Amino acid sequence: MTTFWGVDSAQPANSMVQNQTLFDFITEQCGQPPAFWGRYIGGRFALTAVEEKFLHDRGCRILVVYNGTRNSPRSVQGGFAEGANDANKAIAAAQTLGIPGGVWIYADVESGWTPTPEWFAGWSDTMLNSQFGGAGGIYGNPHKTNAANFNVPYCNAFNGDPNMRGTDQVAAYIFSSEPEPGCTTAAQAPAFAPDMPPCNPNTVIWQYAENCFGGRVDEDLANDAGFRSMW
Repeated sequence: MTTFWGVDSAQPANSMVQNQTLFDFITEQCGQPPAFWGRYIGGRFALTAVEEKFLHDRGCRILVVYNGTRNSPRSVQGGFAEGANDANKAIAAAQTLGIPGGVWIYADVESGWTPTPEWFAGWSDTMLNSQFGGAGGIYGNPHKTNAANFNVPYCNAFNGDPNMRGTDQVAAYIFSSEPEPGCTTAAQAPAFAPDMPPCNPNTVIWQYAENCFGGRVDEDLANDAGFRSMW
């Protein structure tokens, strides 16, 4: 399997660290430049047009993560509408940045709240009907110890909503934050082995380490499908 090594961060890639940009700092620490950099749109620490140009000028793709979900209220009754609203906000943020159609946008549900099945369905159905890739991506923790917070509501939605299943064009994809074998250089990155929800093997990106190099970045691997879907 072909995999691509990259990182994600809340801190902008073009911010300064020890008299150099964070991008150059990570390149120096890891032995090669990252093939992609995960950055937020919406919410706090959002990607800017200046940072986008900085990354693309260096041949680095952008993994697009929407983190505006963290402060959104949740309810079973209004779950679908809440998921659709989050998707619409993500779409608007992506359009403002000029993100092209076909790029997958991952909703950050990693921690802090438990989405309902209806929320997952609302997010996915709305993303499916947008110009962006498929039924939307999900950035979360599908480890078996987190079943109640992620796997159960996600799989209830996945099994009940045909829009979340199917071909590359319409399936919902997973950016997994588990397991975490630890920080490495690029050359020492592990083989691609992310946790996956039991209902959906389409985990295309794996965050295999958190808070690396002074807590500045997390480290990730993407398979070919995940990498091709980036900006």
